[in-house]
Amino acid sequence: MPKDLLKWGKIREQGWLKFVLLYGVLLWGMLSGLLYALITSFVLPKIFGGSFGASFSIMLPVSLGLFGIGGVFWGMALWAINQARWKKYSAKSPA
Repeated sequence: MPKDLLKWGKIREQGWLKFVLLYGVLLWGMLSGLLYALITSFVLPKIFGGSFGASFSIMLPVSLGLFGIGGVFWGMALWAINQARWKKYSAKSPA
């Protein structure tokens, strides 16, 4: 069995909800939201001059919320893709 599927076998034992919350919302959603807030609040104004967007104190909760919601869908998509690969490989493997 490929290494990534062996790892998936251990991850999937934790369950769908924990996977979506950890890998989708927390790791992808929160990190992406933080990065987006930092870039739009500090980097883009320096590049384009003046005030490019809202202040960091406004951008952070908005971006964390929006990217967190997106993270739910991202986590669900990753779960579905990995489960499909797992089932496909399991069907080919002898029991």
